[in-house]
Amino acid sequence: MSGCFLCGAEGEKCAHCGEVFHCGDHRKVHRPTNLCFPFRVANSPSAGRIVVATRDIPALTPVLLDAALAAGPKLRSSLVCVECFTEIDSKHLVTCTKCGLPFCSARCQKLRRLHVAECGYVARSKRKLEVEELTAQDSVVLEAVTVLRLLHNEKAVRLLRLVDHLEDIKATEDWQIFVSVATFIRERCSVEEFSEADILHALGVLSSNACNMAGFRARALFPIYSLINHSCAANARNIVSSEDGTVEVLAQRDIRKGEEVTIRYTTNLLEGTKARRITLASQWNFSCCCSRCLDNSPEGSMAGLVCFSCKKGVQLPSNPLDPCSPWACSCSATITAEEAETRVDKVQNTLDKVPRTDVARLESFLKAASCVLHPRHAVVLAIIRTLFSLYGGSLPGYTQAELTEDQVSRKMELGERYMVAVERVDPGLTKWRGQMLYEINKYKLVRSLQALQQRKIGVDQFIQEVTASVGEVEEAVAGMVGQPLPRSIGLKSRLCALTKEEVLGAGYSQILRIITSLPFI
Repeated sequence: MSGCFLCGAEGEKCAHCGEVFHCGDHRKVHRPTNLCFPFRVANSPSAGRIVVATRDIPALTPVLLDAALAAGPKLRSSLVCVECFTEIDSKHLVTCTKCGLPFCSARCQKLRRLHVAECGYVARSKRKLEVEELTAQDSVVLEAVTVLRLLHNEKAVRLLRLVDHLEDIKATEDWQIFVSVATFIRERCSVEEFSEADILHALGVLSSNACNMAGFRARALFPIYSLINHSCAANARNIVSSEDGTVEVLAQRDIRKGEEVTIRYTTNLLEGTKARRITLASQWNFSCCCSRCLDNSPEGSMAGLVCFSCKKGVQLPSNPLDPCSPWACSCSATITAEEAETRVDKVQNTLDKVPRTDVARLESFLKAASCVLHPRHAVVLAIIRTLFSLYGGSLPGYTQAELTEDQVSRKMELGERYMVAVERVDPGLTKWRGQMLYEINKYKLVRSLQALQQRKIGVDQFIQEVTASVGEVEEAVAGMVGQPLPRSIGLKSRLCALTKEEVLGAGYSQILRIITSLPFI
């Protein structure tokens, strides 16, 4: 007998994988169906409890699946349905006949899948909830819903070991909301089952550990998922199912046995180190010192400035974790952190005046910015990403039919340049990379077809180009949907399989069908 992989209690070795021990309560957490999840919880001197891989995990392999202990409206929530979290208009809402909480429709009012725990508590309110109170700027009614759902859950005892960061939160604007929620529950609703300390702890746990869901309109607390630490260079990604109330964690890249499993809490890939660390400190109450934050190269930091002294070197902060440290070049020229920030602000302020649909002006600005910023600077990469989408993409610029051959080549050049740069800080089978490969290869396939029809290339070269594109489209689909495609043998079988992938859309599938129908495929 040895310690359970999750809680540390006495357990028995898994009879299927033999990699972990589990107690009776957590056997199904390790092996919910016919799959043994490859993780265990360990203790780190610097980070506390962490999630570690128990074997080598290939990219897009499931690492864990977790169910929400509680899901509900966020702090500072807009008016949302307490059942499905759809944003609703106060003029068209339906309310619970017992407690007065809002629904988006009679269907959700009847469903009552989530709206159970809090109903009885809120129904005790000393006065009836009115629509005006639900929509008031200082209302904390919806914020109380999530807390009550959490505290009512018998499994919430597990949360006693999750951090609440209350001492840090007391110094923020959120603290007054916390106090108001506790007052609403304890005094307005006469709830004595939970102490003020219980309520404040639950609010702190939610703020520090909850995950966004339902298009950022709600949040959920996943107890095991909450143990996964952040890294700005994460090796795993999550897929939240708002409908099922679950989160699945997948390996974003290959993860080695014994390596800590990490996810990224923030969403902006191009956010600089200083801004990223401020966001993490203000929202999650910790100072990030991950490998990306420590990376002081122009490529890793995405912050390099052209040195005006030697005209060839790059100026970077002497200490990436100190926002006040001087910026130095290898030629010994230095500037202050304030001067560096002012230089970037001037570039950004000028860029903000350029319409995001004006291709010609953005291309000119990209050339001008290269005299001030390193080619891998985040501002430069943001312009490249915008231009990529303007050339026959998702933004209103040139349509696909309007693009010249040179513009198609430019689009592909921009796409490749962006992917090479961003893969440095976010490697693996990512969703953003899948979307880029999706768009690039649509043009590659069409161009190959046109070149074949115009006899600019022969059959052998055409097959070679299509085979390369099919491999990238398969990678694109895997990255976008979050799971590897079933392996098909032979080019025609692979093309046929891709035509059935809904994520590609009808137009893409039609291109693939045309290629599949060629007699030599």
